[in-house]
Amino acid sequence: MRTGRVAAALVVSALAGFGVRALARQWVSVTVRGPSMEPAYRHGDRLLARRRPGTLRAGDVVVFEGPVRDGGWELPVAQAGDTARGWLVKRVVAVGGDPVPTHFAGAAPAGEVVPPGQVFVLGDNREVSVDSRRIGCVPVERVLGRAVHIGRRSTKAVASG
Repeated sequence: MRTGRVAAALVVSALAGFGVRALARQWVSVTVRGPSMEPAYRHGDRLLARRRPGTLRAGDVVVFEGPVRDGGWELPVAQAGDTARGWLVKRVVAVGGDPVPTHFAGAAPAGEVVPPGQVFVLGDNREVSVDSRRIGCVPVERVLGRAVHIGRRSTKAVASG
């Protein structure tokens, strides 16, 4: 009888471990760094982002990999668990096929159509944000996830806001 309880406990522990790994593959926690998403998100706010965000729409807040140099992405697309990247948090204002809004032009000219498979992103605090006006459109493959939840402030910063 005791052996049955031990076996059951081991099975439950194993299933819990698999469940945690499955959740980690679908969700990631990031911390906003900087003031570019104020007032919606402030420095130190925690976001929960859903990996593989599906279809992105204007208004979605996304976590994405910042470009390495001159608006380019030199590294391979990040994989689950890669924490050595420079993650940014911004709001999508246009998706592939949409025109770049006239009043948000910059690196992508006003009226130019956002290429398929890319998004045009901006920080909510536009005066201090480094976003698509400076780095251009962001390939959707570089989007880590869509932010779906805000949590408590943390002192550990891992994503620029």
